[in-house]
Amino acid sequence: MAMHSIENKHASFADKSSAPALVRFSRPHTVFGTMVSVASVSLMAVSAPNVIFFDIFGKAICSALCMNVAIVGLNQVYDKKIDMVNKPYLPLASGEFNASTALFIIAFSVLISVLLGAYSDSTPLICTLVSR
Repeated sequence: MAMHSIENKHASFADKSSAPALVRFSRPHTVFGTMVSVASVSLMAVSAPNVIFFDIFGKAICSALCMNVAIVGLNQVYDKKIDMVNKPYLPLASGEFNASTALFIIAFSVLISVLLGAYSDSTPLICTLVSR
């Protein structure tokens, strides 16, 4: 029964018109975990959030989400043959994106992530981005 509901959840993404290819490439369900982890760790570090906190938090969440796109993108590049069978709705597996497009998105996401991390001037954030 549980497996059936999982298949139905992904069935909505099988229709290319239900979500843009870039959204499907970024694997939106992984974004939730990234957002929760960055928010919880950030809030643990402060006693009273203020304007400066939200500025730094915004940079941290944006850079983490860009790195998340790069990570799930790399996974799709390396698992393309497996995904063609198990996840044919993904843009790379379906042929909607070619490898060059996927690699461009990955490189762009890493670049933006690292630039935001450097701009934040936060050593812990930069270390986290580099270690992912």
